[in-house]
Amino acid sequence: MLREWQRHGIKDLTYFPQDNAITASIDKVNSLGIKPVTFRIELFVVLKNGRKAGLSLARCSQMRGAASSFRKVIEVLEQVGRDRGLLVDDESQWNELCGILA
Repeated sequence: MLREWQRHGIKDLTYFPQDNAITASIDKVNSLGIKPVTFRIELFVVLKNGRKAGLSLARCSQMRGAASSFRKVIEVLEQVGRDRGLLVDDESQWNELCGILA
């Protein structure tokens, strides 16, 4: 998804396989008209009874830049994920998964 957004101002997109994490920056010139921000997305595979459950968790953190821009990036990621059917819709399952990262 983030690769598709490179033409919209995402730069320095890097995947770290050892950490299963992605870092990226939003350039000064971007489609959202937001201030520059650098963020990291850590991905975690969910196991159920020791087996992959077909779910992953993502923990997003701001590394540098404007907090308002980071919130906007997360808002857009959530909306696109929802539109593509990538997010958990069941609220009880969502709460249970959030508890894993807390």
